Amino acid sequence: MTRHYVYFAHPMETYGRKDERDALAVINQHFMSPNIVNPGAPEMRDAADVFCPLVGMDLFDLIASHAASVVAMPFRDGTFSAGVGSELRAAHRRGVTLLVVRPWLPRVRDRIGPLDFKEIAVCSIAETVRRFRG
Repeated sequence: MTRHYVYFAHPMETYGRKDERDALAVINQHFMSPNIVNPGAPEMRDAADVFCPLVGMDLFDLIASHAASVVAMPFRDGTFSAGVGSELRAAHRRGVTLLVVRPWLPRVRDRIGPLDFKEIAVCSIAETVRRFRG
């Protein structure tokens, strides 16, 4: 099966915000305008409203695991939300290329690069929720 898209895994709290827009610009530049599946996009939220009651959040794990690459954005402290961690785990199991994007870094060349799954830190669900509520 040919994989034709890049999945952008990022915390829900960044949907529609500056970090999301900046990360998408970095991803577009890195991949030269790929087909990006962004779970924060309105059409994806509409699909989630239909399918998540049936299959739960596994929907996003499934989409991530069939991508050509997954580009994940951590919190600013370098940890990943529970949801992003789950998407990364699903993609890693299927051998998908993993990258990290940090659009807030000052040097352009540091904003996107390879991600070693063995070295990621993932927040618990409770910690992720606490961060969202801030």
